[in-house]
Amino acid sequence: RQMASNGFDVVFGGGAEAIDGTVREILEDNDVNLIENDIESFRKYSDDKPVWAVFADGFMDYDIDRDTSVTPSLAEMTAKAIEILSKDEDGFFLMVEGSKVDFAAHANDPNALITEFLAFDEAVGVAMDFAEKDGNTTVVVVPDHGTSALTACNPGFKGYTRKGIDSLFVDMKGYKATYLKLGKILSQCKKDELRPLFKEWTGLELTDAELERLMSASGKSESDYMQVADSENFESVISSILASHTHLVFANSGHTPENVFLAAYHPKGHIPKGILTNTELNAYLCKAAGLKSSLADVTDEYFVRHDILLKDFEHKVIKENGDPLLVVKTAAGEVTVPAWRNIFPIADERIELPVAPVYIKENDSFYLPRQVMDVLKNQ
Repeated sequence: RQMASNGFDVVFGGGAEAIDGTVREILEDNDVNLIENDIESFRKYSDDKPVWAVFADGFMDYDIDRDTSVTPSLAEMTAKAIEILSKDEDGFFLMVEGSKVDFAAHANDPNALITEFLAFDEAVGVAMDFAEKDGNTTVVVVPDHGTSALTACNPGFKGYTRKGIDSLFVDMKGYKATYLKLGKILSQCKKDELRPLFKEWTGLELTDAELERLMSASGKSESDYMQVADSENFESVISSILASHTHLVFANSGHTPENVFLAAYHPKGHIPKGILTNTELNAYLCKAAGLKSSLADVTDEYFVRHDILLKDFEHKVIKENGDPLLVVKTAAGEVTVPAWRNIFPIADERIELPVAPVYIKENDSFYLPRQVMDVLKNQ
């Protein structure tokens, strides 16, 4: 709801199940076009109105698993977003996330990890092609953290200094699906079908021990993608078998604390260098975008805790059908501010805020833009 209320021009990805009646209403109020599971309409879209396009109920498929006739690649979504946003003479900011690199690392699936990273690399290529032709665009590539500490060369990889990169991956060229798709395929078959199906999709001949592990884990699954590799379940067994036929090693299945890489392009060569903190990188992004206010100043303007902002007004937080509402008493009566919505009615007037108020349940507080005071003083 907060995303729907904050005036994005383009939102592409998964998550259709989160678009409930309220979100649809917000998108309609903000005159946003919504495209659901319709790749052709997505590809033909040329309207000047904001657009959301979603292609999965929840998470999108891994790139190697996706149906290309139904789901666009990350690179195609990037290209479409740039096509739409670059029409604005004032410029644009676009965030593209290769999120399933992290998913694959959590699951310890080397094939999913590599192919997902390559899909992200193609999206970076799209951004770079535009930036170099445009001459006025900066591109920054950075992860938020590491996951699983993937290491090349396990103890069995002898004489690695004299070997080519192809020998590192051994049989991976035959892998046609991730642990997730393989799990769905294999879970539907009988024991005597496991070996031929596994070979069809991976090129690998299951050993007796590997077959027994699969059979023992049948019916077991892990709903949390971050914990797939933390137990002996069907998907984790598939991942570990796939990994065992490479010389790649995962140290764990969680987030890791190493420094992450930073790559950047600037048309005049003004790129950040060295080891930077996340706040230093934010300062670079703000400067590159030409923002006149710091992130701290913007936060102070748009997210003020309600008891501080409304100290001169009688107010209370209530719940209506589970949704938090901030009720403020003014001279003219009560004003009700909903959470995560930038538009709300007062009498017959439509009030529109620059950002959506946010409710934090941990301290039962709203965080509001200071413009709310202008509204209240006029009541």
